[in-house]
This record gives sequence, C-alpha cells and structure tokens, in this order.
Amino acid sequence: MAFALKYPDLLSSLIVVDIAPRNYPVHHDRILEGLKAIQPSELTSRIDADDALAKYVPEPDVRQFLLKNLQRDANNQFSWKLNVKALDENIELIGQGEPYKGTFEKETLFVRGIKSHYIEDGDRARIKQLFPHSTLVTMETGHWVQAEKPEEFVSVVKTFLHEKVNL
Repeated sequence: MAFALKYPDLLSSLIVVDIAPRNYPVHHDRILEGLKAIQPSELTSRIDADDALAKYVPEPDVRQFLLKNLQRDANNQFSWKLNVKALDENIELIGQGEPYKGTFEKETLFVRGIKSHYIEDGDRARIKQLFPHSTLVTMETGHWVQAEKPEEFVSVVKTFLHEKVNL
C-alpha cells in the first residue's frame, strides 16, 4: 500500500490481502514461538515440522501455509526460507507500518477474511480515502485468506483483474 501511494505511476492496479492502512499491535506471538521452536536441521520430514508447529498453531491450513517457508538445501537438509531470528528481533517494527499519505487513483482490490480482525468495518473510510477506486471483498476465512480458501481467492482475484483491470 505504501509503495502504491508513493509511486502510483509504477503500478496499473493493486491487490491487498487482509490488511488495512493502519498500525497493528504485535499479536503473532504463538506463531513466532512455533517457528523458533522448530530446528530445521533436526527435521527428517515435513510431518515432523507440522507436528512441532501444531503445539503452537492449531489450524492445519495455517500451519501448511507457514511451512511453505521450509525448504531443503543442496544436502537435502531442511532450512528456513525466511529469517526467523530477524522476524523475532523486529516484530514490533513490522506492525508499525508506514505513514500512509496521498491517494492511489487506480483500481484496487481489498480481500478480507470475515473471521479476521485485520480489516474492520471501521477501516473502510480510511481505505476509501487513500484508495478511492477500491473494492472490498469479504471471504469466509480468517487472516490467511489465500491459504484457507485458495480456489475462491484465485477466483476473486481473476474476476477483479478481468472486470476492473481488463487483463
């Protein structure tokens, strides 16, 4: 969102998934604890990783989404694609977001999960202020929209691209 507002000429449209233009308090503590608890070098299978993460993240679809960040290296050992230590050390900064200024005058799709609290009804006015040509679609999911209902998510995005962006 910040990039679109700062450099609108570089984009033809924008798709935003379950986040509003505002600051968020730290609230992924259990997920981060789970990621830190997994020692990739000790894993023998993805099932081991899923079992370890299940102690912290009860939702199977969310675990599977998170575990997409687990990869095998050249020696067939597991490693993280992401820097878990850096996330842990900087989590407070991530929620601060950017100072959102200006407007993005191009077609914008916001997709939110109804069971999520990332885009609340109270965020709509600010979204319309910054993104006046925005459409909000609500799906029957939590925050991990694309992981929980991938086919429906792709359908929503395709519809937006065909109807609003003419792709």
